[in-house]
Amino acid sequence: MDVVTVTKRSFGSVWGALSVLGLAVLLALPAANVLAQDATPVATSAYDPANCTTEPISVDRAAMLLATPVAAPELPVTDEGLVALPTGVPTSEEEMAVVSATIEQLWACNNARNKGAVYALFTDQAVQESVGFTEGSSWDTAELEAAVALSLVPGEPRAPDEWATIDAIVSATTYDDGQVGVVIVNTDPLVANGQQVQDYFRFVIEDGVAKVSGVILDPFDLTPGYGFEKAD
Repeated sequence: MDVVTVTKRSFGSVWGALSVLGLAVLLALPAANVLAQDATPVATSAYDPANCTTEPISVDRAAMLLATPVAAPELPVTDEGLVALPTGVPTSEEEMAVVSATIEQLWACNNARNKGAVYALFTDQAVQESVGFTEGSSWDTAELEAAVALSLVPGEPRAPDEWATIDAIVSATTYDDGQVGVVIVNTDPLVANGQQVQDYFRFVIEDGVAKVSGVILDPFDLTPGYGFEKAD
């Protein structure tokens, strides 16, 4: 997927910038192929930009969140240097239906180049951890709001041959705190040279609606130069 990043220095528009979490988004590596073979296929028609119906986050709220300093998340890693994802129980069909609705909106709104709608699907903390400042801000409020307003103006929807799509849901796990973690195999022509990649999304379900509470791009370091990179 391809999502806007906001820092003190610039405003960008790539999912890959969320790699600070490892958090669009793999050249058919054997490990990924094995995972995808038994995974649940997802229909691609849901990712048409016309299906993006989420109300965008307001400029005021986005600016307030981005101006609030937060520490970058520290990811737990295994002895092999890969991200250690939490354990839990298989997600129920009811929970997965709610999560799937949000996943479809994420991809449709991403293809619509509607950044405001994409981040409306994130919790406040997830917005801050994904694209917020990680150090003290020197922004003037008016300057920040103007920059955010400009960044959140929807772009021209992607052409069909540029649509990001989901190839498979590898796993869905419900944790003790009720959140749901989903590993998604997906393809985005504008990310990782259009190669298939595997990303992790965590969701919190409140009042029957799922919101993204965390993202880790390529947690198992399957794609060189993309997302999480284990230390040498």
